[in-house]
Order: sequence, then C-alpha cells, then structure tokens
Amino acid sequence: MLSRGRPLQGALAALLGCARSTAALDGPLLVATMEDLISAGRYITGSSLSDDDDKAGRPTTPWVRQVISGVDLMRHPKYNKGLAFSDSERDRLYLRGLLPPAVLSQEVQLERTLLNIRSKESDLDKSTYLQGLQERNERLFHRVLLEALEELLPVVYTPTVRLACQKYGLMFKSLPRGLFITLEDRGRVFRILKNWPERNVKLL
Repeated sequence: MLSRGRPLQGALAALLGCARSTAALDGPLLVATMEDLISAGRYITGSSLSDDDDKAGRPTTPWVRQVISGVDLMRHPKYNKGLAFSDSERDRLYLRGLLPPAVLSQEVQLERTLLNIRSKESDLDKSTYLQGLQERNERLFHRVLLEALEELLPVVYTPTVRLACQKYGLMFKSLPRGLFITLEDRGRVFRILKNWPERNVKLL
C-alpha cells in the first residue's frame, strides 16, 4: 500500500547510505523498494514541504513493501548475499541458474575477499575494490570492515580518501552512495532530500 512521503527532517544523505551494519542481516527479504515504481512514473502528491517550489504540492517518492527476488535481488546490494544463498533460498527466491552452483558461507567469502584485497598493490586499488564490493554485497562489505578494521580504516578513510577524492571523476560509479547538493539547488533542498530512497537517514 502506498503512503504519503514525509520530508526528511534536517538530515543530509549519508555517504554510505544509512550507514547501518548489514553484515548480520538474515531476515526475510520483505523490503521497501521503489525502483519499479519510480521507473514507471507512479508518484503520489506529498505535502508539508517548505521549499518555495514545493508549496503547491509535487510528486513525491512513494514507499511500498514487496518481496524482491531473482535478478532484482541480485542487483540489490543491501540484500544480496552472493554465493551465500542456500539451495533452498535459491529455489524460493528464483535464483537458481543466476549464480554458480557452489554455496559458500559468509566466512569463506570473507577469507577470499581479504585475500583479494591484500593482493592489490596500492591502497587506492584496495579502495576501488571495496567500493565495488559495497555496490554488490553490503553485508559482506561491512563484515570485511569489521574483521579487518585496523588494516582497512586507512584504506576507506584518511589518507586514501584524499587521493580517492582527487580521482573521483575517474572512480565515479552510476550507483549513488549519497546526495549531491550544490549552491544552485537553493530553494529546492527538501525536494532533493525526498529523492533519497531511505527513510532513516543519519547525518555524517
């Protein structure tokens, strides 16, 4: 069921999405997702916005709860588990044939991911690899950071983040990890904030 969207009160988008650890999420895949509705142009009119261009009402991002499966699930980094999906999950969620037949636990994936990271020659290469992992499998990404935080903190933060910012144009991926708000967006910030697909946004 669709409901009216609420403005995100005083929050800016988090650089890493909601920044909630998803490493241990194994619950049912009943999620709030809006890609299909957005692409189909199915919007509803919201209210209580304060920007000048929103006072008369405007299309707002709707929220819907639905089960995602198949390719859509594989493309959803928050819920994709990669090869950790069990045989029963692959049948139930229409993943059979979309993955190699091997079933690997998160522990095995963790070990292989760390080996991959440690084989990279530079911290920037490691950062790029981790960024790609985050865009594919958020729970494994967070598990890797938890397992090797002291080793990887300089890779995902200072000093590597400075070089990553300098080369941002070359490293930019189509999947947004946050919102881009500029001085030219004055008067429509609330409208931009409502484009973010998460309700519980933390200010970072």
